[in-house]
Amino acid sequence: MSKIDLLVENPVVAKRQQNKLSTTLVALLYIRITMTNKELIEQFYRSFSEGNAEAMGACYHADVHFTDPAFGDLHGDEARSMWKMLMQRSTEPAKIQVKNVQANEETGSADWLANYKFGPKKRPVENHVSAEFKFVDGKIIRHKDDFNFWKWSRQATGLPGWLLGWTPIMKKKVQSTVNTALEKFMAADAAQN
Repeated sequence: MSKIDLLVENPVVAKRQQNKLSTTLVALLYIRITMTNKELIEQFYRSFSEGNAEAMGACYHADVHFTDPAFGDLHGDEARSMWKMLMQRSTEPAKIQVKNVQANEETGSADWLANYKFGPKKRPVENHVSAEFKFVDGKIIRHKDDFNFWKWSRQATGLPGWLLGWTPIMKKKVQSTVNTALEKFMAADAAQN
């Protein structure tokens, strides 16, 4: 019997092996071998609440397409790097709550709530998000997060969000700013590796 077989079949051995293998590898093995799509969504948000961007990325298909009002469209490594950037730049972890997780063979959904501090002024944000998923080969191939951008921008940016958060101008400005930050983060990350 291989170590992988032991990880899957014996929870006691799996617990001991976690000390030897990275959490990400264990998550990846679990995802590959036994996880339903509902469990995959739950693993994604569990990893999010633990601040483990690598394990979140392990839930994504190599060709994942992510969309949300703040970042717009991200593909593949952009989506994985976004989560990594958000977690590395955070001074304190976000508090994540997920509910209404549903999934079948092809699609899934969840509602989640994030409480975190945003930007240099550390403004408190409470963001209610509805997520939709599509799956291929036991991984998330499509992830769409939707939330009230005006409500988010009022909390995250203060007065500019109150005045302009409902306009396409504010959305484009936010997307431009966060995507420029993501490009710089990915370049710096690639230079370190």
